[in-house]
Amino acid sequence: MGGFSIIRGDAFVWRQGRAEVTLAPAGDGWTVVYRTTTRLLGPRQVLYQGRHRDPTYAAWDVMARVVLASHDEDEGLRAGRSAAQWIKGRPRTSVDDLVTSADDA
Repeated sequence: MGGFSIIRGDAFVWRQGRAEVTLAPAGDGWTVVYRTTTRLLGPRQVLYQGRHRDPTYAAWDVMARVVLASHDEDEGLRAGRSAAQWIKGRPRTSVDDLVTSADDA
């Protein structure tokens, strides 16, 4: 197993070995970043960066990046579920309120 989820400040972070997947709010959506270090522990390199307006797609993206980093689908599912719970537990923003009110109309 080995991977774990960290909720620090305003970001959800999953780390295992040299890999790190971060989910953070960004304006009117969410940013998912997959980073790694070099073998000699050099600066972090961004392998992937994606933006999503829909929080569901952001959680799915976290799941996919964790599967790629860990080579473990179960770990990806755990991280994706944790990311979705983290998103749901966050205070609602005005953008979320606008989307919800448009869905209700």
